[in-house]
Amino acid sequence: MMTGDRIWTDSTLVPYGRWANAHFVTQGNKVWAFNEKGELVLGKLTPEGFTDLGRVMLVEPVRVSPNPHGGVNWAHPAFAGRMIFARSDGKLVYWELVE
Repeated sequence: MMTGDRIWTDSTLVPYGRWANAHFVTQGNKVWAFNEKGELVLGKLTPEGFTDLGRVMLVEPVRVSPNPHGGVNWAHPAFAGRMIFARSDGKLVYWELVE
């Protein structure tokens, strides 16, 4: 029965003490997550928890006042074919996703 109750918590994507901002895009049984630190993380979400399958830094967050946590990326990435586009407040980058 679905109750809406929290079944698990995890700090794998973003450490506690930050905004815990991450954008998710599903692909089959996996999920791409772009976190506030500028990392693209491939993982699996299940009722048992999150499994990190790998990560890469896409774009460093801009560190500007009044941001005491070392920067944050708020924008959702965009996917087109095998490309991913991500931005911070100072830079736009693109990467090709390969197998």
